[in-house]
Amino acid sequence: MNESKVTMKTLACRKAEVRAKITRQHDTIAKDYWAVVAPVYRLGNSPLTLFGKFSTGFAVFQGLFTSLRLVWKIRKFFHR
Repeated sequence: MNESKVTMKTLACRKAEVRAKITRQHDTIAKDYWAVVAPVYRLGNSPLTLFGKFSTGFAVFQGLFTSLRLVWKIRKFFHR
């Protein structure tokens, strides 16, 4: 068994080690994220980048489809 005593100093050292490890992991994740996003990000900084255009296009499509369904339901209601 481990007979060492746990003191505030050892806890503080362990906390600092864990924080340093988390910081290293965060840096690694940030670098990987940037490596994936960088080609798309270089297309432009405006909201009309590739992702923005896709999002806008999908919202327009969804709005049109929803309005068509609403029109069909209203027409069905008045044809009864």
